[in-house]
Amino acid sequence: MLFTSDPGTAIVTVGFFGSCALFTAVLIYQKLRRHAHALVRVGVVGGVPIRPSRFLLAALATWMSTLGVITLWVGWYSGIPGYLVSGLLLAGPGFCLAIGLVTGRIPTGYFQFDVSGLTFSGHGSVHTVAWDNIQGIGTGTFNSAPVVLIKLRELTIIDVHPPDRAVRVFRQWAKNETTFGAQIVLHPMRYLVDMNLLLQALDRYVTDPFSRMELAPRQRLPG
Repeated sequence: MLFTSDPGTAIVTVGFFGSCALFTAVLIYQKLRRHAHALVRVGVVGGVPIRPSRFLLAALATWMSTLGVITLWVGWYSGIPGYLVSGLLLAGPGFCLAIGLVTGRIPTGYFQFDVSGLTFSGHGSVHTVAWDNIQGIGTGTFNSAPVVLIKLRELTIIDVHPPDRAVRVFRQWAKNETTFGAQIVLHPMRYLVDMNLLLQALDRYVTDPFSRMELAPRQRLPG
């Protein structure tokens, strides 16, 4: 048995491949949900930012930090340089991610459903893509995780605020188009948003102009 002959390697192996197995199970669950029956109608509360999940980032930081520290510990006592390097590559980013969460520097950015279109915020800029400017919606994968792909009709009509951030936005869109064939890429798992619900909501507001009025900010009644 590996645990009796080389317990350090056994601990690292179980920790790494066990977490990989858990991640694979989550991906399989997400794919099964994608093939579930479509809902009749999907609605979204407009004007509310949908931000990346702090819980997901905290779980990732905990996993990287814990596995990194274990690998460092095994590498230190076993004298294997490879474990030391791997531990640093895991623990370093894990601790940085945890510090970013504690200080509030991450997560940053959001996307938001508005009457005028789909609003995106990130890297110090905000821009809204008009619903009528969305040519098509598709799906793809990135690092085995499902993504939503949004292809635009016209890029020049997009207003970016502040304007000096427009170059960065267009550069990212060009990169996405080269890699995925679409300018905008949404990662539902980052926001803990159901893939089916997001796809159906986007399709509804793109194809049905009258439904967009539901996204108007709701006024609170006095008292």
